[in-house]
Amino acid sequence: MAGLVRQHQADVWRYLRFLGATAADADDLTQETFLAMPRAEFSERSRPETAAYLRTVARNQFLMFRCIQGREVGTVELTAAEQVWCEAIGPGGMEFLVALADCLTTLEGRARTAIKGFYREGLGRTEIAESDELLTLKIRYKQPDGDTSTKLEFPISDIGGSFAEASGDFKFAAAVASFGMLLRDSEHRGTTSCGAVLEFAGDGATRDPHGYRAELLGMVQQAKQLSGE
Repeated sequence: MAGLVRQHQADVWRYLRFLGATAADADDLTQETFLAMPRAEFSERSRPETAAYLRTVARNQFLMFRCIQGREVGTVELTAAEQVWCEAIGPGGMEFLVALADCLTTLEGRARTAIKGFYREGLGRTEIAESDELLTLKIRYKQPDGDTSTKLEFPISDIGGSFAEASGDFKFAAAVASFGMLLRDSEHRGTTSCGAVLEFAGDGATRDPHGYRAELLGMVQQAKQLSGE
């Protein structure tokens, strides 16, 4: 049963949404669909046959749910929806998967991680939300005498560390960003101040072979005096 759920849960949920169920109702009805399987003494068949059987069960669950709500749905309407689904998705869902794969190539960061997790790895929404991957850093470089560039990708994850544990370079970069927001009087500056910028930059200013970081600290000191902090 666990394998059946992993293979077909996402398709059943999408099908229920296609029929008109809300996301929350689709969650409940998907669960009810799989809970009904042992009672029906179902024996798994080929993937397309199993998918078709699950759609029938899900459709009946949706119909009963709407009846309980006092909202009638015609069986002719549901049958028509099934025909449209089969024509658009195909009996095995391969056309949908190909389209999904094409869509995946255009996504980045958490959007890409969420789609991969839900459709490819069978992760639930809670598991996806708890993922520590924040973004994917993509860099291209080319040798001085080269004609083509090489692409590198680095997944960036949140390891749960505190700002105090961050490297000096990270703190200095945060200080530069904070100072820029102060100069622009940005609405996103939060509670930062020139004093906080100096504190952030302190650890990162120790490695300063060209003196640029010290120059920035001097500018922050002047801004602090002018602002009357």
